[in-house]
Amino acid sequence: MGAAAFALRIDIARSAMVEAQAEAEKASPPSPEWGAREEEAWKLVQQIARETQPFSFTEAEPIRVALERAVDAVATHFHPGAPHARLRITLPEGLLLAERLLRDLRVAIITHVPGARSIRLSDAAWAKETFDRYGEATRRVYSFADVILRLVRSVGNPKGGFLAEANRLLIGQVGGFLSMRLRAELTLLLIHEIGRAAIDAHSGRLRLADDELSTAARVESEAAEEDLVGPVRILLLGQVNAGKSSLLNAMAEQVHRAVGPTPMRSDVEELALKFEGRPEVVLIDTPGVGNEPAASKTLRDKVETADLIIWVASATQPARSLDVEALRKIRAIFKDRTDLHMPPVLCAMTHIDELTPAFEWVPPYDLIRADRPKAISIREAIEHVGDLLDIPCERIVPVYVRDIGGAYNIDLLWNLIASRLDEARAVKIRRLQSVAAGFSVPAVLSQMAAGGRWLAKAIRQTRS
Repeated sequence: MGAAAFALRIDIARSAMVEAQAEAEKASPPSPEWGAREEEAWKLVQQIARETQPFSFTEAEPIRVALERAVDAVATHFHPGAPHARLRITLPEGLLLAERLLRDLRVAIITHVPGARSIRLSDAAWAKETFDRYGEATRRVYSFADVILRLVRSVGNPKGGFLAEANRLLIGQVGGFLSMRLRAELTLLLIHEIGRAAIDAHSGRLRLADDELSTAARVESEAAEEDLVGPVRILLLGQVNAGKSSLLNAMAEQVHRAVGPTPMRSDVEELALKFEGRPEVVLIDTPGVGNEPAASKTLRDKVETADLIIWVASATQPARSLDVEALRKIRAIFKDRTDLHMPPVLCAMTHIDELTPAFEWVPPYDLIRADRPKAISIREAIEHVGDLLDIPCERIVPVYVRDIGGAYNIDLLWNLIASRLDEARAVKIRRLQSVAAGFSVPAVLSQMAAGGRWLAKAIRQTRS
C-alpha cells in the first residue's frame, strides 16, 4: 500500500502542476499589444514561473526571492549589462506601476474571491487571532481523538478498518491534489502578473514625458487645466454596419454621423469630446474594415496615430473572419516596431438587443449571475468574441446604441476607457517622443520651484 500511495502521490503532483500551468497561462496570457522584445521577456517570466515550486503562502521569503528573480530577468533583458537594472525606472513610473497593480488586484479580488465585498479586514484579523490562540490546541485534541477512533475501529472490525484507512489515504491524496493545484496556480499567476508589470515598466509603456512630469508644478499656478500631452485619440474600428457611427453618436450624446443600412460616408471623421467627469478624447470614426483593408495606407496612418482602439463588433454578426484578419494585421504593424507601442484594444459589442430571446429587451442585465435568458446570451457572445479576437472579456462592454436617448452601458464604456488612460497616454508619449527623456535642467528647476511653493504653503497653513 505504501508503494501504491507513493506512486499515486507522484502522479497527482505531476497532474496538479500540468493543470495549474494550463489554467494560469489561460488566465494570464501575453498581451496582444506587445512587440517582439516584450514577448521574449514574457518567455523568461513563464520559464521562471514553471521552475518555481508552489508557494506555501505561509512564508514570505520564497515569494520575495521568486518575484525578484522574475523582475531582475525582465530588467536585465531590457537593460543588458546595466548595474541595478531593476531600478532603471523613475519614481513617477514606479508610483504609476503601483497604482495599476493595486487597481488590477482590486478587480481580481472582487471577481474571484467569494464574499470579498462583505468580508472586513477586522473579520480577517479576528480569524487570525482566534486561530493563533486556539488553533494548535484544537489540532492536538482532534489528532488524539482521531487516533483513538481509528484504533477502536481497527480492533472491532479489522476489515472495515482496513477499508476506512484506504479511503482515508485516497481522500488525503485528493485533498493534497486540490491544495497543490491551488497553490501552484496562485504561484504561477503571481509571478506572471509581477512579470507583466515589470515588462510594461521596463519597455517604456509607463514612461512619462518631461511635460507630464512637470504637470504638478504648472497646476500649482492654476495655469494648466488640460492634459499637457493632449486628449487621447480613440480609433473606432470594425466591420461595415457594426455600429461605429451609432456608437460615436451615443458617446457624443448627439447625432454627428448619419447611420443606416448602408454606409453613408467613406471618409474618416474626428470628433473632440469634453464632458465634465469624463476624460477628454478625440473619437475617430472610420470606414468598415470590409470597405478598406487594414493594410491600406490611410487606415495604417490612423492606427499609428491612435492612442486607444475600440473594436466595434456586432453581437449578431455570424462571420468574424474580417475582424480577426484586420486585427491580426494591425497587431503585426507594431510587432517589430521599437519606436511605437501598440494601442490598448477595447471592444464595444453592439446589437445585443437582437440576441435571443429577440423580443426581450429590459435592461439592465446582470452578466455575472446571468439569471435571465438574455443575460446568458450576452455573456456567451462576449466570451465568443473575446476568444476569436484575443481580447480579454473584461475589456469587452456590451452596448445598445441604436437610440441615443435609450443608450445602454455607455457609462460603463467610459469607465473602461478611463481605466486604460495611463496605457493610452504612454502610447501617445512614446509616439511624441521616441526617446523619453534624459536629465533636463529646466524641468528639475521647475519641479524644485513647485516643491518650494508647496512647502511654503504648508508652513503658512500650519502657522495659521
